[in-house]
Formats: sequence, C-alpha cells, structure tokens
Amino acid sequence: MAAKIYIDKLNLDQEQKSQIQHIYTTEDIQDHTFFADNESQQISTAALLAANQLDFDACESLASRWSIK
Repeated sequence: MAAKIYIDKLNLDQEQKSQIQHIYTTEDIQDHTFFADNESQQISTAALLAANQLDFDACESLASRWSIK
C-alpha cells in the first residue's frame, strides 16, 4: 500500500530530503494497516504514533515542527 510520494513540494531541508531519498533507494518503507473497530490495533497505532512523535498532543504542541510549519 505504501507509495512513493512527491517530495519536491514539501518544505524540507537538505538533510531531510537526503533521508527520504535513502528510504526510497533502500526500500526501507514501513507500511501499517489498522482498523477502527479493532481496539488492540487502535492501542498499537496510538503507541506507534507517540513513539514517532506524531500523536495528537505532540502535533498540537507549539514547539512541534508540525505546528510551526
């Protein structure tokens, strides 16, 4: 299900672009599918997002790079 996305429109620095290109060239793409009606998968999903600082609280934080952009 994972697909290569176009990165030319993203606001990335050179290091970020290099890291994304490395992921594409090594095919080190992680693909996860979770279902809304499966409580254990939802817990796993929340943990995965939090581990990667992509959970709601981290994204809403004023110090977050996601809220700054």
